[in-house]
Amino acid sequence: MPSASHTVRRIDHQWITLADGTRLSGRLWLPADADKHPVPAILEAVPYRKGDLTAPADARWHGHLARGGYACLRLDIRGSGDSEGLLHDEYLPQEQNDNVEVIRWLAAQPWCSGKVGMIGYSWGGFAALQTAARRPPELGAIVSHCSTDDRYLGDCHWMGGCLLASDMLKWATWMLVFGALPPDPLVFGSGWRDAWLGRLREVAPLAETWLSHPLADGYWMQGSVGATPEAIHCPVLATGGWADPYVDTVFRLLSSLQVPVHGIVGPWSHTWPDVGRPGPAVGYWDQVLLWFDRWLKDQPNPVDTWPPLRAYLQDSRPPDSAEVVVPGTWLALEGPGEPTMVEGLADTLEPLPVPSHPHTGISAGVWCPSGRPGELPGDQGADDARSLCFDLPAATRDDALLGIPRLRLRLRSGRPRALIAARLCDVAPDGRSLLVSWGLLNLNHAAGHTRVVDRPPGVWFPVELPLRATGHRLPAGHHWRLALSASYWPHAWPSPDEPLLELDAAGLRLELPRLTAAQLAAVWPDGGFGPPATAVGLDLRQRRAPSWRRDVGISSAGSLSIRDRTDSGHWSTADGVHVSERALDRYRLLADTGAQAEVIAWREVVVGRTGWEARVLASSRLSAAADDDAFQLTSRVQAFDGRTLIWDRSRRRQVPRHGI
Repeated sequence: MPSASHTVRRIDHQWITLADGTRLSGRLWLPADADKHPVPAILEAVPYRKGDLTAPADARWHGHLARGGYACLRLDIRGSGDSEGLLHDEYLPQEQNDNVEVIRWLAAQPWCSGKVGMIGYSWGGFAALQTAARRPPELGAIVSHCSTDDRYLGDCHWMGGCLLASDMLKWATWMLVFGALPPDPLVFGSGWRDAWLGRLREVAPLAETWLSHPLADGYWMQGSVGATPEAIHCPVLATGGWADPYVDTVFRLLSSLQVPVHGIVGPWSHTWPDVGRPGPAVGYWDQVLLWFDRWLKDQPNPVDTWPPLRAYLQDSRPPDSAEVVVPGTWLALEGPGEPTMVEGLADTLEPLPVPSHPHTGISAGVWCPSGRPGELPGDQGADDARSLCFDLPAATRDDALLGIPRLRLRLRSGRPRALIAARLCDVAPDGRSLLVSWGLLNLNHAAGHTRVVDRPPGVWFPVELPLRATGHRLPAGHHWRLALSASYWPHAWPSPDEPLLELDAAGLRLELPRLTAAQLAAVWPDGGFGPPATAVGLDLRQRRAPSWRRDVGISSAGSLSIRDRTDSGHWSTADGVHVSERALDRYRLLADTGAQAEVIAWREVVVGRTGWEARVLASSRLSAAADDDAFQLTSRVQAFDGRTLIWDRSRRRQVPRHGI
């Protein structure tokens, strides 16, 4: 393992002036002797406020990489945190241009060797891929975790052409907060309040933009590096977790990139693997150091012998939405399992109705879990009972999958608009049903995601549906279950009318990525990881502990309400910085058919330091009735300087449904 022995100094506020005069603010971790012995630099560029919101995590892992001999810059991107400018949207060309400029600036510093890497998870992982596609000559390697190369198919707005009711609005509401929070007066200086008011005047509900682009058009293709993978010229370490919705990206990058690439997939949700839950957590940052040592320091090391993919094959276990550790085995692989067509799914040739019960999906868990107890899918039995299920015979020996299952169907609908949800489950002899993989498709997109095709009632049409990537071992005595439904709330916004969907049983095909005996024998003990690094972070004082809770209510008339309460806690540091974050998300089906739906998202974020505090409240509501041609979208942003309300603005818009 690489040595992490350097003494580190931290520069809390580093200004970087861009060519257009905009100043971006960063926090630097440097080996103490870097001025005499220059080292490569590593950039992370995200909008999540280096000075407060992400300060504890930043200190932990940037500090570890700096002790390993790197200069690490955590950058507030334009319009966020302490940086100047405005945050207009996600992943804009301007952001990518800024990152290229910052990489050039890093390479030119006297403490830098001239080589730069980039790293990040979620937004930062997107940014690393997008910046690599710009080919800055100083960029020698990247690490991208929990990210996507396809902004339309692989992000939190649309899934298979279905509107992600469970995530789009709540993420849009977070973006309202990030765009509305002020810079820190201690960093920004006397103009901080004018800059804050400038942000508040410009902040806008991005849900309006995202709803206005329901197809895979140029808006989404900008920043989707999967369309031009040949543009990336530097080595890529692509990592993710089975419980994370972005896991498919690892497999796409492995098959499409033409540079050295290594994939790691563990059992984790949307979080770094060294604190990954469900676990086991692993010594991720030492692997990252090896990666950068190989490509930024030209040091031959074990990276040269790594296989293309190391993946954690999860064992079967009882369903548990609060799962802590998943049993399983690390494998060293050249790629996913062998595609195998499953025969004999249906025992009839007659058309079969696909149920559209509005409560199907309440066992699905959170779309993007972050490791909080209760977020993961629970027992699927209740959802299975509301679905059209196909049970395979019980396995006579272990059956292991690793990769992306695919489904082929022939369907017809009694309505012009409909969707299909598919789930693959591991069913134990006692009947417990564990969700293994799932997928969605807007059937008006069955001919592709670039156009809407209303289906004439009663006409059969073919459908291909990829499910989410999985790595799972089915033990002897258990059996696979394929469950189909024409509804999946709250993940998919419901069809306006009961779709009256039918399946041609004779046309049903399921392709499973089965591991061969040779692949199963390629065990890599502990995945080649050491234990997680000892955290060296900030001295935090917890004022209020984090918590998460989901409440589900069904009225006597059948209306459904799901309420998620999130409290990220209230903490402070020894130097007086304090943070408080709370959120509420509510998903409601207001009619027995489920056709009338509403999502409400609310956020409160408080940031401050001794003698100064700012508070931002943001709320959004998205609704549509069965006969509405448009979504009703409202938003509100309030900002407080201390206890003084300085901003309060609401906005109401209608956005056409475009086949949703």
